[in-house]
Amino acid sequence: MTMKAYKRIVYHVPHSSVKGLENSGWPMTEGFLSEVRRWTGKGLDRLFDCSVINGCIRDAWHVVFDKSRFVLDVGSLTDDPIGNMGQGRVYHQFGDYHRQISADEESSLMDEYRLHIRRLASCLTPDSLLIDCHSFPSDLSDVDVCIGYNEDWSKPSQDAIDMIAGTFSEAGYRVGLNTPYPGSITPACDFTYHSVKIKLNKRTYWDETRHEFSDGAIKMHCKIITLCLDLIGKRAG
Repeated sequence: MTMKAYKRIVYHVPHSSVKGLENSGWPMTEGFLSEVRRWTGKGLDRLFDCSVINGCIRDAWHVVFDKSRFVLDVGSLTDDPIGNMGQGRVYHQFGDYHRQISADEESSLMDEYRLHIRRLASCLTPDSLLIDCHSFPSDLSDVDVCIGYNEDWSKPSQDAIDMIAGTFSEAGYRVGLNTPYPGSITPACDFTYHSVKIKLNKRTYWDETRHEFSDGAIKMHCKIITLCLDLIGKRAG
């Protein structure tokens, strides 16, 4: 497949951490922690790490948020009611669970949100592809890999979308385009770039009962590395 290679891939991993929950205002009950485990993309920071031995991939940048989405959600999309679950940047309620947080604490978290988005934007260049890295619980869809994008200036070329989808479908994964999760994050810059979301069904790489990588994680990691090399035009053959 012929396509213009990207000079930089920027991986954004907003929901892989469970840190910061202590003293965050949530009731630290087993029921609540079960929801945290369900909605945290644990392991995605390692799965999307393309820093291959000997520096084969030097054009892959990673921006990983180091706190739980239940502390601050830096990955929600303003116009995506499925993706942000109606919670906004600072969750006050999740299901039956309520959070006690002061206005000053919320203001401080929003400052942290803006700092994170500026950090993400600072990694981008006009020839970049931003890959927004997410996962979802296995009982929500029969799709294995959701490829999300916006119908605006940030949409990758059809060749790029086909390459991304083909990498996974040819490996036996069921791929959905903007299904079940449409859109991708686009921090403001004074130039344009492309953005795409790769949202993995947890069953493809994670054991949701044991809360650890499954046997499928190595296969998925290899596909992600292969895709990165293809997108920057550095894979032989």
